[in-house]
Amino acid sequence: SKIIAGEVDEPPSHRGVPRWLRAVLRRGMAPNPSLRFASMAALLVALTRGREARARHLAIGAGLVGLAAVGGLAMRYGAQAEPCGGIEAVLDGVWDAARKQEAAASFEREGKTYTAASWRAVERELDAYADGLVAMRREACEATRVAGTQSDEALGRRMACLDRRGQRLSTLTGALAEGGTATILRAVEAAHGLPDLAPCADVERLLGGVALAEDPAVRAAVEEIRIELDRIEGLGVAGKIEGMEASVTAALERARATGYRPLVAEALLLRGRLLANLSRPDEASVALLEGLDHAEATGHDPIIVELVAVLVRIEGGALGHFDVADLYLRRGHAVLERLGGDKHLELRLVDEEGGLRTSQDRDDDAVALMRR
Repeated sequence: SKIIAGEVDEPPSHRGVPRWLRAVLRRGMAPNPSLRFASMAALLVALTRGREARARHLAIGAGLVGLAAVGGLAMRYGAQAEPCGGIEAVLDGVWDAARKQEAAASFEREGKTYTAASWRAVERELDAYADGLVAMRREACEATRVAGTQSDEALGRRMACLDRRGQRLSTLTGALAEGGTATILRAVEAAHGLPDLAPCADVERLLGGVALAEDPAVRAAVEEIRIELDRIEGLGVAGKIEGMEASVTAALERARATGYRPLVAEALLLRGRLLANLSRPDEASVALLEGLDHAEATGHDPIIVELVAVLVRIEGGALGHFDVADLYLRRGHAVLERLGGDKHLELRLVDEEGGLRTSQDRDDDAVALMRR
C-alpha cells in the first residue's frame, strides 16, 4: 500500500548497497506500475547487468585470478551489448543533472508551503519514469540487435513509441525548469500523467495497429508531427496554454498535408480537447466528429475511444444531450472490446461516464463509477 501511495523511502544509500542496485530497487518500487519492470525477465536482466558490471570493476581493480572467469563473461556480454550502448544519452538535456537543478530552482522560487513536498514527489516520479524509458529502450534494442528475437520493424515501432514518450518527458521538464505558478501547481498531476510506457513493449499491438504510410518520406513526416502534437499536449498539461490553439491549428494543417488519415484523426482529437476545455463545445464537436470519420475509416481504434470519450463529455456535460452521450459510451465500449481491453482507455470512458451520471443527478451511479 505504501508503494501505491508513493510513500516508499528511497533505497538505502549506505556503502553496503551499490548504486546500480539502488536504481533497480527504485524502479521496482515505482508508484506507477507502468514504470516498473515489464516482466521478471527484464528485472533479471537488470540485476545481471549490474552484477556483471560490478564484477568487471573488481576484476580489473584487484586482478584476482578467481574473478577472471566472471570478468571474461562480463566482457563478452559487453561486446554483445555494444550495439545498444550509450542509450542513457537520451536523457541528456531532458532529465539530467542540469535540468533537474533548473526545475528544483523553479520550485524553490515559487516559495509556497507546498512546493518542497511537491518537488520531492515530482522528482521521485520523473526519476522512475526516466529510468523506465532508458531501460525499455535498451530492452527493445537488445531484443533485435543482440538476441535477434525481434524484427527490425518491431524495433522501429517500439522506438517511435518511446520517442514520443521521451518528447512528453522533455516537454514537461522544460516547463518545470521555466516554472510559473500554474505549472508548479499542476506539476505533480502532470508528472503522474505522463503517458504509459507499457504500450511501447506490446509488440503485437504495435504491429497490429493502423498501417504505416507507404512513402518513407511521409512516414518520417508523420512521426515528426506526432512528436509535435505530443509536445503541444504536454505544454497544455503543464499549464503552458498561451498560443496553444495556433500551434494545434498549424499541426493540423501539416497533418492534413501528409494525407495520412490516422494522423489527421490524432490532430483533430487534440483540437477537440482544446476547444472543449475552452468552453466551445459546438466547435469541439465539429472537430471530434471529423476526427471520428478519419479514425473509423482507417481502423484507428485507440483514437476512436479517445474521441468518443470527449464527445461523451461534450454531449452530456456541456450540451445536455444525455441520450446521445450514452450512444457514444456504448460505441466506445464496443471498440474497447474489439481491442481486447486497455486499462488506460477504460479509465477514460469510466471517468467520462461518471461525469455524465453527475450531470444527470444520478449521484449513486457517479460515485460507483468514480470508485472504479
